[in-house]
Amino acid sequence: MSKALTWGQCLEFTCNNRDSWKNGNGRKSALLYAGMFTEFQGLTFPIKNIDYPLMVTLTNRLKDRGLQHASINRFISAVSVVLKFTKKMRLHDISLDWLPFERFQERKSNRTYFTKEQVHQMIDFARNQWKRNDLADIIQVAALTGMRQSEILNLPARWVNFDMNALMLEKCKWGKARAIPIHPLLIPILKSRVEFAKPNVKIFGDEWTGDDQLRRAFYKCMHYIGCYEEDGYYFHSLRYSYGTWHMAAGTPPVDVQNMLGHSSISTTLGYAKSMSESQQKHTMKLEF
Repeated sequence: MSKALTWGQCLEFTCNNRDSWKNGNGRKSALLYAGMFTEFQGLTFPIKNIDYPLMVTLTNRLKDRGLQHASINRFISAVSVVLKFTKKMRLHDISLDWLPFERFQERKSNRTYFTKEQVHQMIDFARNQWKRNDLADIIQVAALTGMRQSEILNLPARWVNFDMNALMLEKCKWGKARAIPIHPLLIPILKSRVEFAKPNVKIFGDEWTGDDQLRRAFYKCMHYIGCYEEDGYYFHSLRYSYGTWHMAAGTPPVDVQNMLGHSSISTTLGYAKSMSESQQKHTMKLEF
């Protein structure tokens, strides 16, 4: 059976039979990182061809994409679990003597953030020097909403609610909905994009072929102001910046957690009105 067994078959078996992947809290993360292997090699890739040289190649590709060591380690773990679990369950007898695959040293969590001046400089470079309004708009939206890159690229027009002055995210990384107040500086950007857009149109994502294209373009702006990946700066640092600026401005921590959608706070759209009275006030005060 080993010769015909594919990555897709092993992945499906693991998802359906390994308890932590079938029912546990780690299911979503496991599927995300296992999906990276599927993206590279496809579901029909023979598992007998998964070996040390291939994993070196794939981890290097992830590093080239700008993924942090913590994310690459989770990718390695996901692939390893699929291979080891299916072998223990006697789906195959392929040699896995190259496991465990060495992990990368992870940077201590320091949540590197940009100053407001640095973000202004990146926006100015993108908009006025590089003539990339698409990129400048995304940088400004990320810095003034704290949204993740994937959330911005998948933002449909119907989630922009000017009556409530909020972005009404119906789903996010943790599967919970949240509302993010719209900063006054974002209103012209959002109105120009949703004015003639159909409800399900991705108002930012349709301009980009994917995460990699946006990440590479952003790095060019980031390098322009002297910030580099090895120092802990990434697109995600715009999200950290949003939270940091709010805390410095005196926004109550519970409001910051709600707006960022942290899993430690249960926030739903049903609380949009009660949260808006407090969060809208602080968002209006956030100077940029």
